[in-house]
Amino acid sequence: MNKFINAAAVLKNTSVDIFVCPPNTQSVVHSLFISTMNDKDPIKVTIQVYDASQGATYNLGYNLEVMPKTTLSYDKPINLEENDVLKIITDKIDEAHAFASILNVIPTSL
Repeated sequence: MNKFINAAAVLKNTSVDIFVCPPNTQSVVHSLFISTMNDKDPIKVTIQVYDASQGATYNLGYNLEVMPKTTLSYDKPINLEENDVLKIITDKIDEAHAFASILNVIPTSL
């Protein structure tokens, strides 16, 4: 059984876990939006995935600039396996929101 879910967070200048793929499932992040609330200066964001099978964190986008009063749309799907984590870091505190639409795939037994 598959299920669509949403995940969101206010971003910080430390790593924020947006979504953790539940055990015994796989997930596909269909869309990821990062919106600024700052009307003066651009912000920089880094999008990361913690790969639980490798025990390592990888950058998908590093120091991506988001201009004031705009939204960055990450235009590629992100495939996650169980216990993988989608993370985002920004260079400013409380000046951006992240929102992800995710398809959680729950295997059925045969």
